[in-house]
Amino acid sequence: MRWEEPPCNFCRTAAYLAVFDTIDNRWYGRPLRLLECAQCKLVFASPRPVFEDYLQWLRPQFVDAYYRKLNRPHVRDIHRRIVLQAMSYAQEPKTLFDVGTGAGTLLLEAKQLGLEVAGNDINSFAVEQLWRKGIRAYECPTNKLKIDECFDIITCLDYLEHTYTPFEDLFWIAEHQSSGGILYLKTLFLGCPDHKREGSNWKLFHETHNYYYWPSTLLTLIETVGYEIRYIRTTNAIIHVIAERVR
Repeated sequence: MRWEEPPCNFCRTAAYLAVFDTIDNRWYGRPLRLLECAQCKLVFASPRPVFEDYLQWLRPQFVDAYYRKLNRPHVRDIHRRIVLQAMSYAQEPKTLFDVGTGAGTLLLEAKQLGLEVAGNDINSFAVEQLWRKGIRAYECPTNKLKIDECFDIITCLDYLEHTYTPFEDLFWIAEHQSSGGILYLKTLFLGCPDHKREGSNWKLFHETHNYYYWPSTLLTLIETVGYEIRYIRTTNAIIHVIAERVR
């Protein structure tokens, strides 16, 4: 596997502070090293696999990942509530796009609620299954997806920690969001109760999580691309944000 040391994806600053290095080999068989950008405080793993090698490493896991996400307990009910909450902030929403849609359970619920839906994922098996269910899905990284549409609601659940390009993806989201449209975003956050309790042994420090977010940094990312924050909720490890596209 080839390795790279990425710059900060937000401010591109080359000045970093080491957050920690794990002593166990939890990062593709080597210690995980996290850096924090000295300017914007974005935290990311470095070095990391080159994206093409990362994708090749993931491919044998695609089928299992699809069914694991599809069969999570109560996932359809959870995603239905999320869609309904996003709809309650939107003005007469008609369309929804789900970034990193996984098994597409949110899209299936949104479609049942009367929305026209689409989504994307790098999991080719998942995308194929969604097309078979009548769901429009694209096999493509978010920042490289070329579609000429805007959506009333965009959801981004448990995705922003996995991507290699969080700021570019948020910019793509804003570019494809209707004016006054609603973004519902959910991701892990640093300093949460689980992180404080477990420290460097936090269960969310593991392979496929490339970025980690202090709440203030996450909100700055969202606001920078043109949103105003409308709602925030935190749990033991997760932050939920609803934001309106205002520019």
